[in-house]
Amino acid sequence: MWMLNPLDNPLTNGGNVHLWEPLGKFAATGAGAHADGAAAGFSRAARNEAAAKLIKNHLFVLRDVTNQVPGTQVHLARVPASSATFVDEALREVTRRLLGRRQGVDLVRVPFEQGNFAQVAAWAGTARYLDGRIQTHDDEKPGRTPDLSVEAGKAMRAVLEEVGGVKLMHHDGLNPWSNGFNEPHWAALLELSRRDVQAGAQADGAAGGFPQAAREEAAAALIGNHANVLKDVCNPSRTDNIIGVPLTQTHLKRVATAHAYYVDQMLRECVRRLLGRRPGSQALAIPLEPRNGSLGQTTQMMAYAGAAAYLEGRIQSTDAQKPGRKPDMSETATAAVNAVLNELASGQ
Repeated sequence: MWMLNPLDNPLTNGGNVHLWEPLGKFAATGAGAHADGAAAGFSRAARNEAAAKLIKNHLFVLRDVTNQVPGTQVHLARVPASSATFVDEALREVTRRLLGRRQGVDLVRVPFEQGNFAQVAAWAGTARYLDGRIQTHDDEKPGRTPDLSVEAGKAMRAVLEEVGGVKLMHHDGLNPWSNGFNEPHWAALLELSRRDVQAGAQADGAAGGFPQAAREEAAAALIGNHANVLKDVCNPSRTDNIIGVPLTQTHLKRVATAHAYYVDQMLRECVRRLLGRRPGSQALAIPLEPRNGSLGQTTQMMAYAGAAAYLEGRIQSTDAQKPGRKPDMSETATAAVNAVLNELASGQ
């Protein structure tokens, strides 16, 4: 049984400064040109930037990871404050690996004990939380300065994944316009659409009221055109569409480009629900963020509502709706998409 020494609790002893000081000294040396493991895939400059950020802000990061009453990003799962010692361990080990091969750095290695389930859970939880928390692009959270450069953010996430022993999702940043339109996530949905087609005969919620053929038609249309649909929903221009042609449906209200992350989320969750009960579907589910008390509706829900309203007026299902333009999908498939989008917009 592992017992935690209260004197080593970083939340009550000032952040384990005595354990972080050696890392600060190693960072000040001129070595570290080479690194091992996940860190080896990144430049010395990127690794140094990420390590310096953790060394300088380790106590703030620790408090953030273990904060049980957050005011923002309430959808991210924190690590219990009772595991703060293990969180601090994970942060120090990530920093050590980012610093690379410096003389004496192995002396501050933090051992990973596979049988210490509290440590295992805390290290994994720290990695998952920071994966969703690190900001590397201005448009991920407008008005807030990014934490790290793109390359330093990638380096930190790669080492967090290695230390936490988990698969992280946001190696290229959260914003779909700056990371290639979340192609890995959409590739997973494409694979799901091809998996055990008969298993998708049944669906839940709003999707359950439509035949499989219509649901698959709608899902295929979204998978094949997700980047253009996202650009259309979040088109910042008031005069031209995404290919530079003057807008026609000017009465439709777009969603702010800053909320593209949530719109992409909604489109992916819509596709997942349309595809029905297939093996592996639940692993791709995107949870709804809980309402944050007096703050009322979350940014996610506002973006979902806006996207649903826009697409309901935008998707064409008959020739008569827009003569000369080919319908996007059949009437039944359109009805299925709209039903699922409205279900998501209502918080279900």
